[in-house]
Amino acid sequence: MKQQRKERRMKTTKKKVRSSKSNIPGESRYWTPSEHKLFVEALLRFGPKNLKDIAAYVGTRNMIQCRTHEQKCFMRLLREAQKETAKRAGDTNMKVAKDCYSVPPNCGISLLCVVSEEMTRALQ
Repeated sequence: MKQQRKERRMKTTKKKVRSSKSNIPGESRYWTPSEHKLFVEALLRFGPKNLKDIAAYVGTRNMIQCRTHEQKCFMRLLREAQKETAKRAGDTNMKVAKDCYSVPPNCGISLLCVVSEEMTRALQ
């Protein structure tokens, strides 16, 4: 009886096989400048939470890839803002924190400046 249940369970549960290579020819693991530009436009147009529309706007990336790219972009912008804040404060030896919870309170203005510079650069 136990053996029959186990066999039935094994028949009904199918694992998805993930391919290591992309199905779309020419699609790279890395984001191209044109894809990043479309991503930034979609981010401004739809907001950071609407990943389905962002992915559709980019066209060559899915929702998960867009979410990951968004996280990495914002973490990079945060690091740049922390460096900028340290530079303005005159502390060149300040180590940049690796987590987003240790952001200095005066880092907000720098982050906004860096974000606006990045958006302007991406849209050019």
